[in-house]
Amino acid sequence: MPEQTSLELIRKTSNSPLTSRQTQCLYWASIGKTSREMGQILTISESTANYHVREACTKLGVHSRQAGIVKAMSAGYLPHYNSKITD
Repeated sequence: MPEQTSLELIRKTSNSPLTSRQTQCLYWASIGKTSREMGQILTISESTANYHVREACTKLGVHSRQAGIVKAMSAGYLPHYNSKITD
């Protein structure tokens, strides 16, 4: 499945404190994308991708990208790494 098609399937969880863009950035980070790659995929700058990841981590009460990914997955805001993204 192409990356942009997958991206369209990521939905904001109704009880999530994260914005759709924060969720998207954490998702791409969770599958190993760099901020530069996220920027290219989402057509935003690398610094904007970093901003969204930082804001997501702040909302989740963590201080690192990795901790943000783990907390978002544990809370059900992101699909688990081995899960397929579905509607």
